[in-house]
Amino acid sequence: MNAQALNNKLTKLENQCWTQKETEFLTENYGSMSTLEIARKLKMDVKRVENKAYRIGLRKPKRFSYLDLKALPEYADVEEMWRSLEEYQDKCRSLSTHQEAVTVDMSDTEDPIIVAFLADLHIGAISGKYRELHDRVELLSKTPNCYVVSCGDTVDNYLPTFHTQGQFSEICPPEVQKVMVEYIFERLNDRVLALVQGCHDEASHYADDFDWTKYLCSKLGCANLGFGGTVTLKLGKESYVVHARHKYRFNSAFNLTHTVKRLREQVGDFDIGCVAHNHQASVEEVPMPDGKTRVFVRPGSFKAPDRYARSLGYVDTGAQVPSVILFPDEHKMLPFLDLDNSVLVLEKLGGEV
Repeated sequence: MNAQALNNKLTKLENQCWTQKETEFLTENYGSMSTLEIARKLKMDVKRVENKAYRIGLRKPKRFSYLDLKALPEYADVEEMWRSLEEYQDKCRSLSTHQEAVTVDMSDTEDPIIVAFLADLHIGAISGKYRELHDRVELLSKTPNCYVVSCGDTVDNYLPTFHTQGQFSEICPPEVQKVMVEYIFERLNDRVLALVQGCHDEASHYADDFDWTKYLCSKLGCANLGFGGTVTLKLGKESYVVHARHKYRFNSAFNLTHTVKRLREQVGDFDIGCVAHNHQASVEEVPMPDGKTRVFVRPGSFKAPDRYARSLGYVDTGAQVPSVILFPDEHKMLPFLDLDNSVLVLEKLGGEV
């Protein structure tokens, strides 16, 4: 029997094994579905489908054939793999200390307190204000009933993977910067309520997946708010909601607190909102339709304008630590741009322990 006769015989046998509906299904779906999918739909072997497709001119013949081609995985195997990915993801999430909201219980406190917003320390920058920062930290650590929310960029942290040109403006390497940050924050003892991750802190994530804020929170025993979150303070009979982020959208050069106001529209109501990052300090107290006021904060920075900032026209705005005095027996907030003023008022109010 010659090759043509053999081919005709095989075609006849194959046509007898395929129904008209099966052939039509193959013709309609070949190209839009894989051969494997068609084979599963028709409950046939892949090789049989390929042969039929070749016989009716849907595919060109190969010039070779495999004797030991590995079969494609069954969907059940892929499904099991998918479940494994989901389980792995869940386990990874369980390792994170990041939380978007935390409640601090000070319900037994009878005196007013200060909540200070410390941000953009940029320790390691050659233009850093280290004397001013040391003085501010000393004042925070010695003032009774004074607590801190850190809003990011504790380190300058210019790395080869993050704005490499910034390395020329460093006074010490990133490793030393992190040691100095630990030193500064440990001087605050247990006064740090929460930390927020800044973009310069995040540079360590880019470099080698090291979460600097997570590490620092574990050392201090405080809440890790990640890129931003809410601290609910239960103070005496009152409750105050503080929402802090390092950076956010909707910035304005004419209204520094505009971004914080827009933040409130997106995340929901709060008593005090804080967005750092722009290195320009500002505090605004605004009356709202519900009869209460809200406080909007931009913390400023302890990094004097560097070459980049000066090229954009930024000027030095001092080394303020904006803060708010909160009262335990009535819902009342007294905001201050300068930490010295809030400490002075707290002393006059008899807030010493």
